[in-house]
Amino acid sequence: MWFYRECDKFFDGPECHMYRFALPIDANILASRIEEQERFFDRYAKGDTESSRWDSISSQYGVEYRGDTQDFLLQRWEKELSRIREFIADTIALLHK
Repeated sequence: MWFYRECDKFFDGPECHMYRFALPIDANILASRIEEQERFFDRYAKGDTESSRWDSISSQYGVEYRGDTQDFLLQRWEKELSRIREFIADTIALLHK
């Protein structure tokens, strides 16, 4: 149980940015991550309309994308963090039983 409590503390602490896809991060790293993500997006329906392309990206990642990659990354991190916190809470509750 100690381990999961420490994990929970980690996601509240200053080192949280070390977790993959975590935000906020240094501006230079963020710029690099945005650039990398936009390269991944290039594979989606180049011939389609922008709106159709955005819908494809949103569907594939499970996070709404409307052309703002930084916002997309933040939403993606918030969704992942929520999933992590739920897992930790559920595991601690299970260990208490």
